[in-house]
Amino acid sequence: MKPKVIIRYLLSACLLIVLLPAIGLWIPRKWDDDSQASCQYRVCVAKFGYHSNILVPVRNAI
Repeated sequence: MKPKVIIRYLLSACLLIVLLPAIGLWIPRKWDDDSQASCQYRVCVAKFGYHSNILVPVRNAI
């Protein structure tokens, strides 16, 4: 390979090493927890291998 090609690959790798963490800093994320301590509805999460199901009762107070 030519030296110019090797230098181009090295500079590209260095740019990715710097750019990817910088992009990760700018991506918005949720910092606070909005979960409720108590809830009037009963909900169950069942996990079957790769899939998860949310089970909600058919009849409730409403």
